[in-house]
Amino acid sequence: MSTVPPMLRALVDDAAVFPPGNATLADAVRAHRGHRASPLTDLVGPLVVPAASLDDLVSIAATDADAAPLDIALVGTAEELAIAAPQAAATSTLLLESLETRLPAATPEAVDLAVETLRTTSENATPTALELALPSDPRDPTWLAAADAAAARGVRVKLRTGGATAEAFPTPDALATAIVALVERGVAFKCTAGLHHAVRAEDPATGLVHHGFLNVLLATRASLDRADLRTVAVVLEEQSAEVLMEDAGAVGPEALAEARTWFTSFGSCSIDEPVQDLRSLGLL
Repeated sequence: MSTVPPMLRALVDDAAVFPPGNATLADAVRAHRGHRASPLTDLVGPLVVPAASLDDLVSIAATDADAAPLDIALVGTAEELAIAAPQAAATSTLLLESLETRLPAATPEAVDLAVETLRTTSENATPTALELALPSDPRDPTWLAAADAAAARGVRVKLRTGGATAEAFPTPDALATAIVALVERGVAFKCTAGLHHAVRAEDPATGLVHHGFLNVLLATRASLDRADLRTVAVVLEEQSAEVLMEDAGAVGPEALAEARTWFTSFGSCSIDEPVQDLRSLGLL
């Protein structure tokens, strides 16, 4: 029986090769297989790998042909993915779980072009996440039209929630507006960058304030419950673990598990940091 509750299953995509982790591909594969052999395997999503590294990944995976197929998500341009995805899908030592691409612009035309470029893999039902760069105000009609196009095309959206500079972090108001807009449209989303900890907090090393993944999960639930934008933003702004745990208890684990239909996962270069936070909160 899994030790991971449903509301946390496959929550953390293993992005070990990306900054600031920057693990080598061989080390990332070895560590990912370790996660798969641990009691917390159900917490971890696929290993996220650049499409440009696929040939190296195939070689590394082949060195342990007796192991279970390596579950992966490929990241790259739509053109790179259109080439790499069929190769990955045809490799017996790999299990292609999803495709992720950052669009050059958050417009409906860019969404349509990316989906058409990936049409063959889309027809094979490989889940696809399109990163729509958040403007300062996601109520911008062009961004909302891109979200409409994602809904029409049946693809997920990827939201960048951090980076190396303060400008890379969307404000709580901007992130709340995006979450509400996507939930209203029935569009699932994942988050990437800057979301290593459960609760919103300042990084003492950089002074940057990072969003918390528990905040995002509760904000998603609030959006499903038709909370207004300000209420959702307040959830994202909360920096008290005690308050968030009280909110989580009031909502209940089943309702939070339902919210995972929309907030599918977040990428983290560290699995240990989210695990430590979840344990300290008593969620694992």
